[in-house]
Amino acid sequence: MTITIQRLHELFQADFENGILYRRDTGKVAGGKCRVGKDTYYCRVQIDKRNYYLHRLIFAMKHGYFPKTIDHIDGDTLNCKIDNLRDASTSDNMRNRSFKPSDWGTGITHHKIKTKGGKLNEYYRVSYLNDHGKLSYQHFSMREYTLLEAQAFALNKRSKTFSDRHLETLINAMNANPEFQAFKNRHQYKDNTTWQTTDLKVSIPLRRVLNS
Repeated sequence: MTITIQRLHELFQADFENGILYRRDTGKVAGGKCRVGKDTYYCRVQIDKRNYYLHRLIFAMKHGYFPKTIDHIDGDTLNCKIDNLRDASTSDNMRNRSFKPSDWGTGITHHKIKTKGGKLNEYYRVSYLNDHGKLSYQHFSMREYTLLEAQAFALNKRSKTFSDRHLETLINAMNANPEFQAFKNRHQYKDNTTWQTTDLKVSIPLRRVLNS
C-alpha cells in the first residue's frame, strides 16, 4: 500500500529547495544513500518499516501526487532538490539517464580482454538507446576502428535518443580529440555547431576520410 501524502506531511517537514526531509518527531534528516544496481545510488527513507525513494516523497509533498516516473534533470540521482525533479515518461527518463563519465565522452568506455591465445584485445564500448528505448551497446575494436569513429557513432545515436546534456559532454570530448581536429581541417569546418548538426550524419565510417 502506497503511503498517503497526508501521512507524509504528518511525519516530515520538507526543505524543497535543498531536497531534504526532516522527521517531525526528532528533527533529524530522514533517509540515507543506498546502491541500486552496480553503479547507481539513490536516497531512501524508511517509513513504517518500508523503504521509499526520497525524490518520490519530495515530489509528492510538493505537487500533491505520485507520478509514474520522476526524472532527475541533471542526471544526479542523489540530487533531490525540487527544481531538479520532473514528471517524465519512461522514455524521457531513459534519454536523460546518467552514464559514467570518461575522457572519451559520456557513455563511452575503454575495455581490455585477453583472448584464449593470450592476446590482448582492446575496444571502446558505446552505450545508446535502441529504437525500442532499451539500453544497447556497440563495441569498436581498437585494431579496426579509431576513437573518433566510436564517438561519431555515439553522436549519431544520441542526437536522436539522448538529452542535450549528454550531447554537450560528447562534443567536448570530440573537440579534444586530435583526430577530430584533423577531420575538420581537411574539410575546412570552422563552425562546430554546423558540423555536429548536419555533416556527421553522413560521415560514418570516418576512417575512410581520416586515412585518405
